[in-house]
Amino acid sequence: GIRDRYKGYTMEITDNNGILTVVAEDKNGEYAAELQIIDDATGFKGKPYVLLVGVEKEHRRKGLGTAMYDFVEEVIKTPIIGSVDQTTDAVKFWKKRQSSN
Repeated sequence: GIRDRYKGYTMEITDNNGILTVVAEDKNGEYAAELQIIDDATGFKGKPYVLLVGVEKEHRRKGLGTAMYDFVEEVIKTPIIGSVDQTTDAVKFWKKRQSSN
C-alpha cells in the first residue's frame, strides 16, 4: 500500500476491489484510526464516499481524521463526499470541511 505520515502517525492505504482502507498507527505502532472509502462506479452518485470511519478516543480532535481524508483525496485525485447516514459529529465535520474547500 501507499504510506504517509502525519504528526507522528503512520497512515497506509490499501485497495480491496474498490474499497480503499486507510489505517493509522501512532508512533508506537498501535492502532489509532481507520477510514474506508467506496471508490468505484458503485459510489454514491458515482463519487467516492465514506463507508466507515473510526478514530480511537485518545486520538480524536488532533486532526488525524482530516489527515486521512486529505491523504485519500491526494491519492485518488478527487474529492470524497460524506455518507448519507452521519452522526452529529460527522455533520459538523463535513460542514466545516466543505466550507474550507
